[in-house]
Amino acid sequence: MFVIWGSLHGVALIIHRLWQQLGYKMWTWLAWLITFNFINVTWVFFRATDMDSALKVLGGMVDIQGAMKITLGHAPTSSIAWGGTLIDFLSQFVPAGLFMNLLAYAAIVFAFCIVALKNTAQLTGFIKVSNSKDGSQSINKRLAVYLAYAVFLFVIASYTMFISSSTVFLYFNF
Repeated sequence: MFVIWGSLHGVALIIHRLWQQLGYKMWTWLAWLITFNFINVTWVFFRATDMDSALKVLGGMVDIQGAMKITLGHAPTSSIAWGGTLIDFLSQFVPAGLFMNLLAYAAIVFAFCIVALKNTAQLTGFIKVSNSKDGSQSINKRLAVYLAYAVFLFVIASYTMFISSSTVFLYFNF
């Protein structure tokens, strides 16, 4: 499976190089979308133990009809307990399979919003330290907002890592 994963990435690099040499252009948002989906699909092969399990996971990734068929009565309590009365309200309008994963969808939308922001290398141009009359220094407000986002994401990532019960390190298999 690792060979399949590597081969797919090799083919993608060949296509990328040919695309550049031929001088073709692509919209940035489309390039992001293709890359994001390609990486998600190929990671399935990296992690799968055999082709059957990889194909099963890939099928589940695109099985939107399956999510629509889940009723509120069949939804695991752990998937809907976070929403409280919001889930009661949403269940009147939205299929249970969608609002069960609402937090995941919100995280994806939030991630795409963050991707649209400037990265750290670009932010270094925003650092403007100015001395006021009393000798104190002030930092550009935009930088402070970006730093707040970074700290927020770091705290969430750290918290998620520390509460995880998984102790398996994937690369020990190699």
